[in-house]
Amino acid sequence: MNNKKAGERIMAFWWFLVFALIGTFIIVGVIIFYSETIDMRGIEAGILNGRIADCVIKNGNIDEFVNEKNFDFYSKCLISDKEQDFYGKVSVYEFDSCKKNNELECTKLLFEKGFGQDFSGYCELQKVKGNQRKLPQCAEKDILANINTGKVVLRIVTASNQKSGEIWKS
Repeated sequence: MNNKKAGERIMAFWWFLVFALIGTFIIVGVIIFYSETIDMRGIEAGILNGRIADCVIKNGNIDEFVNEKNFDFYSKCLISDKEQDFYGKVSVYEFDSCKKNNELECTKLLFEKGFGQDFSGYCELQKVKGNQRKLPQCAEKDILANINTGKVVLRIVTASNQKSGEIWKS
């Protein structure tokens, strides 16, 4: 009988040790899982790109207000101006000046409008090196549209550098 009680005490120690190890592994796993950031910048840039296209083009025609001197993307396209981590640029090219090689190359710029912090250099770098973790993520779209002078190519470039949240700040 005496031997049995000593064996139970030893087993109780190992039993609690196993529970402590399992609990520690669960806690460490949860911390690792939730500390990873979710990068939504590319998706945000794509959504912003579509929103600007919908705002600027109506029924295949570019709205006249786009070429106004005091055109404001924030109020016309309902974009929040509180966030300074977004960039957008609309370039309108003459249709006849565009050639399609690997990508569309246009030479005759009619007008250009932009908003936000200028991330255009980062967007060019992204084309060359691909997506970089620390740089803003860009989206580019070319759209054929009409304007009062004829057909044009509308190039919309948007970027987002908004950092996504994480639970554990480092």
